[in-house]
Amino acid sequence: MSREPRYVRPLALQISVWSAVAFLTVYGASHVRDEITKSEELGQVEWLADVATSAMKLSDTLGLSALDESLQDVRKAINAPYTVLEAEPVEEPPPPPDVEPPPPPVAEPGALPHHVGARKRRVLVIGASSIQFAVGVEFEKRLPTYDGVKVKRFGQLATGLSRPDFMDWPKKLEALASQFKPDLVITNFGGNDAQAIPVGKYDKTKFTDPGWDDEYAKRVKEIIDISKKHGADVVMLGMPIMRKVSFKEKITRLNRVTKKTAEAEGALYISTYEMASTPDGEYRKTIEYNGKRGLMRTSDGIHYTRLGAQYVVEQVMQAIQRRYRFVDPEPELAVPQPHGFESEILGERVDYVAYVPRGEGEKFSWVVMTPKPAWSEWPNHPHRALQRAAQSRKQIVVLPKEAPPPDVLSKELMRDVKRHLPVDGDATIVEDGAAWLAPKAAPKEP
Repeated sequence: MSREPRYVRPLALQISVWSAVAFLTVYGASHVRDEITKSEELGQVEWLADVATSAMKLSDTLGLSALDESLQDVRKAINAPYTVLEAEPVEEPPPPPDVEPPPPPVAEPGALPHHVGARKRRVLVIGASSIQFAVGVEFEKRLPTYDGVKVKRFGQLATGLSRPDFMDWPKKLEALASQFKPDLVITNFGGNDAQAIPVGKYDKTKFTDPGWDDEYAKRVKEIIDISKKHGADVVMLGMPIMRKVSFKEKITRLNRVTKKTAEAEGALYISTYEMASTPDGEYRKTIEYNGKRGLMRTSDGIHYTRLGAQYVVEQVMQAIQRRYRFVDPEPELAVPQPHGFESEILGERVDYVAYVPRGEGEKFSWVVMTPKPAWSEWPNHPHRALQRAAQSRKQIVVLPKEAPPPDVLSKELMRDVKRHLPVDGDATIVEDGAAWLAPKAAPKEP
């Protein structure tokens, strides 16, 4: 005896489907809001994010969010044997003490408080996708080439400082710093940060809100504070120019907030915006570096190619060497030594870099070079040229960060150099540094 098929009435089916959709939406409300806020397009639809937030509140009220969290814990426990995790930290011996003799105590009359850039030996590199991929890889290759330097890198794509619910970077930095014990932390954040910042569980500060800058500055400061707590100085890399105009405008704002906060907290901010731009300030497509020519960025107009990353890391390391001591592996390069003193005449600190030739226990003749205004920033600073010239001529080259007044030069800078560097005799003043650096023409045959 055959039975006639039973059909579900269309209205009942619709009610069942919509009920299931409503339940799943409320149940996974936090995940829905995450996807909305991550999307550049959906994140601009304010009512959509508000609906998702309301669904989150309803989920909490009904206890569905707690059920979701419990199931997430069960899922993690089930997958634990098959999940690839970071290796357990290996106990390393503490970094050796600085074997270089400290600067001699200043006791003689007229001596000014002196500063010297610390030599760095343990460098932690953290950030989002650029650190996980091309830029981070190049740092990981480059840093160990400097004398006595160890490096640890941790990058995670699609993360930033704006969304600790996706990736809690302060917590991660705390763990990495406790394990690795860095004396320098290099960071690169911002590409994923031009979005609303959660404030509490339900509220957020939108990127268009006037208070967004202050909220983001708090997160930048937190990264610096954690690094300082562990005895590390901080280098913060700005984001490069972007191909998409709307994204470029957002990055410009992000860089401005990061730079202001970093410098106020004593960190070194290095702009990479110009490094990835053309001379007229447009998005740069190609790069020529180390005899190779190719694309600077990948097809997305955001991330670097390997060649682009190599170029940027080279420029960044030059800027870092003018703040902290890193001894290059190339014997034809003199060692840059950052110094500074507290000027009584100016009432402020005067910084300079001394390019010291290699030679244990030797004393050298020396020159003080008046910096040209164009040298103060990338891309015109003749850092590598000064290293090569100082080493080949066996002369110490002293380059102030800014041209000091004549009385500061003669009465304070000269005396500070003589007290803290292996110089022999009096200095030669070089006013035309470009001419001094120009290669000497070979003598003509008679």
